[in-house]
Amino acid sequence: MKFRWDQVIPDEKEASEPPPIWIYLVLFIAVECVALALTVATWPTGKPIAPKEFLRGVLLIGPVFWGAVCAFVYYGAHGMYAFDAAVFNQEGWRLRRSWQYESRSGVAVLDSVVLAPEPDLAERMLSLDGTPPQNPGKVMALDMNETGAESRLYAVLKELLMPLAPKLAAAMHSNSFQLMMQGDRDESSDIIHAVWKKLELPGAPDIVCMRPTTEPKFAERWFPADCGPYHRLVLAWHLNDAGPEVAEDYSEFAVALLLGSSQLMYDKRDKLRAQAWLLRGIATEADQVEDALTLLLQAGQVETKRIRHFWHSRLKGLARHATLGAIRDSGLEVSGHALEPAIGPQAPMSRWLLYALAARMAYFGQGAQLVVQPGEKGVMLSLAVREPQPVNAPWKDSYGYWIIPTAEFVFISLSMIGLLLLDSGSGSSGPDTTIAVAWPLLIAAFFVERYFRSRRLVEDFWSLYRREA
Repeated sequence: MKFRWDQVIPDEKEASEPPPIWIYLVLFIAVECVALALTVATWPTGKPIAPKEFLRGVLLIGPVFWGAVCAFVYYGAHGMYAFDAAVFNQEGWRLRRSWQYESRSGVAVLDSVVLAPEPDLAERMLSLDGTPPQNPGKVMALDMNETGAESRLYAVLKELLMPLAPKLAAAMHSNSFQLMMQGDRDESSDIIHAVWKKLELPGAPDIVCMRPTTEPKFAERWFPADCGPYHRLVLAWHLNDAGPEVAEDYSEFAVALLLGSSQLMYDKRDKLRAQAWLLRGIATEADQVEDALTLLLQAGQVETKRIRHFWHSRLKGLARHATLGAIRDSGLEVSGHALEPAIGPQAPMSRWLLYALAARMAYFGQGAQLVVQPGEKGVMLSLAVREPQPVNAPWKDSYGYWIIPTAEFVFISLSMIGLLLLDSGSGSSGPDTTIAVAWPLLIAAFFVERYFRSRRLVEDFWSLYRREA
């Protein structure tokens, strides 16, 4: 099922109020007057009035029929509409809860390592430590110690994996681990295996190669055969190794992100804490960025006032201007941070560098981070947060309903009892037999009607508010 950002969440239906008490009191007086009149009118001529029989008609049969009438009035004036509203509102609650959960889902960042041409890049870009780097238009290289390394990529991968070794070993022992590689070489998986063995990490990771333009889907399957592992290690890099005589287009970088699924975080909620969360993003065409940003903020992934920084990279032309205009008009009070002025032009794989920097700053208590990058449709917007906003869809007692037709049961039962009392003096067993057969049949009929009515109401609801795009 495809997630819809523009899902319509219906307002709750309001059921009519139950009839006031005075209605039932008026009915009691009216029914008792009718019972008294009928008792007097049908009393055999010349027959002396027996207090017991006379009072039986007034004080027993009358109240029984009054109870039946009250049940009928309650059902017709309130019970039927309250049932319909309860079914509708309960399905609305399910839709609202599931949509909030899906809109606020994502992956947890358990740890990360960033290798950039400038040290402490995230902290400096936010002016937390030192001064922001300024290298616009400059193609920069990583400063790596390659002593004893088989290749430059080998040294980079070793630098990325070494700090994560303890967590990677624990992740491998979970038997639910996948390594996703987004680099610029076909033989890189062999080098990853070599570094893995050198660091004495357990097992051999299942490596999936992603194309440089592949976008991550933090709340969905990443590719058709994705098994949804508990742990996912993302390795992304760009290295310029063509030689000094070749002009390079992009600055170098390398990043490792150890991610945990939402199921993992739930299963180990008392033992494992995430540094940050990368939440479901919204893809949009460049000229629709303003509408997409509005939908993203309305989803409530995080309180709008907590979004303090805006990261972007590789945005050009319409995508850049539309994004900056949308953020300005949204009312967000954010500081903008672009990678290109800091460390030069960026390769497509640098999306992971941007995610890692944003997640790191969320972890460092700098509020939620808005990340905007080029996407397959035009622009991709997403949030990196310290903790996602919990689902806010509390259950209300009014959402509950019984499939058992209580008011109808009371109405049928009291009506049948009243008829039996009226017929008890005739001496014929025929009506008694008819009533005994009709009683359970009518109750069963009301039960079946209530059941199929509830199913029809549910189907009608989802036909109107289905989540498929």
